[in-house]
Amino acid sequence: MDDNRARETLLDLNSIGHRLGDGTRTPDLENAIHQFLDDLEARNLARATLRTYSATLGSFSNFVTGEGLQTVIEVTPDVLRDWRNSLTRTHQPSTQVRMLTQIKAFSRYLVERNWLLSSPASALRPPRYERKPTLPFDIEEMRKILRACESTPDTRALVLLMRYSGLAIGDACTLRKDAVSDGILFLHRAKTGEPVTVPVPDCVNQALSAFPSVSEEHFFWTGKCLKETVTKRWGARLKLKFRAAGITGGRPHRFRDTFAVELLKAGTSMEDVSVLLGHSSIRVTEQYYAPWCPRRRERLNSIVMRAWSHDPLLVELHTQT
Repeated sequence: MDDNRARETLLDLNSIGHRLGDGTRTPDLENAIHQFLDDLEARNLARATLRTYSATLGSFSNFVTGEGLQTVIEVTPDVLRDWRNSLTRTHQPSTQVRMLTQIKAFSRYLVERNWLLSSPASALRPPRYERKPTLPFDIEEMRKILRACESTPDTRALVLLMRYSGLAIGDACTLRKDAVSDGILFLHRAKTGEPVTVPVPDCVNQALSAFPSVSEEHFFWTGKCLKETVTKRWGARLKLKFRAAGITGGRPHRFRDTFAVELLKAGTSMEDVSVLLGHSSIRVTEQYYAPWCPRRRERLNSIVMRAWSHDPLLVELHTQT
């Protein structure tokens, strides 16, 4: 059987199997992608998350179109593997992992809609790569950054807010004034929707009061532009401050990393840090901050050392020395 005939047979079998499910016909791939993105938007996902999904599915759509494929039932494991392999030429491993996670979510959606009998992405494996270590700011770097912000009290306030609340820059620069009351900050993270409640020190409250706010409702945002726009603007301002302070590799997210790492070094549990950061799962927290948890390392070391007392060989060797 030639390739074209084999493909036609496969499509016929898939169509028969699908009609046994609910009797409806599968949509073309472009329509399925649009419906999936509409579903994500209806779930009120963050705009930045929606953009990454749209980019991933756009990449996938362009690839399959180039292969002459148009329908959902033509999305096979082999097609997905070929697309994954094509990413290695254009994307970093960390980006590939995110894109594969998103294409798996799309594949599950196809199954949930009864457009496919099983997910073609279930066996798709991400590339292995060495994750860059989390690098918090040390105390001297923080001092340099604050000195660089002395002439701009609003930027200084944003820096202190991110350092001592752990907020990502998007949440920090769009923070509402009523989110801070009696020294307690409360909001729902834009990215995950998870609630975050954290006390902030007096220096943060004082810094937030030390400059004229740009609107009645927010500290750093007029509310007249998109959140993504104001986030980019503040990110650009902070980049200039990092350069003025002589900080190599300065990024706004490192304030969040500093918040988390300092808590872990002070003995806070990984579970509690995860809640304070507003992560949707402790696995996310462990992925980034496990190396900075001395409390966990000490507990594991203690477990291993207690086990030595039950090892007869070690007891014998100890008595011989």
